Amino acid sequence: MTEEDEEFERIAARCKETQRIKETSWKGKYYMNKARSAFESFMETKGKDVADLWNGSRYTNTNINTKWRYFYMGWTMSIGK
Repeated sequence: MTEEDEEFERIAARCKETQRIKETSWKGKYYMNKARSAFESFMETKGKDVADLWNGSRYTNTNINTKWRYFYMGWTMSIGK
C-alpha cells in the first residue's frame, strides 16, 4: 500500500466518523424533541403549563427541570438509545 493510499484511508475513516457523529447528533435531537413534547403533554394533564419555561436547552424552573431530567432518562432507557 502506498503512502497516498494510506492517506486516503485515513481521510475516508475520518469522514465516516464525522458522518456517524452527525447522524447520532441528529437522532439525539430528534428523540429529545419528541421526549420534550411528550413531557409537556404529560405535565399539561397535571395542570401545569411548562412549554413557556423552556429556554432552548433546559427548563428555567428547577423543579420542572429535575422532573424533565428523570423523564428524559426513562425515555432514553425505554428506546434503547
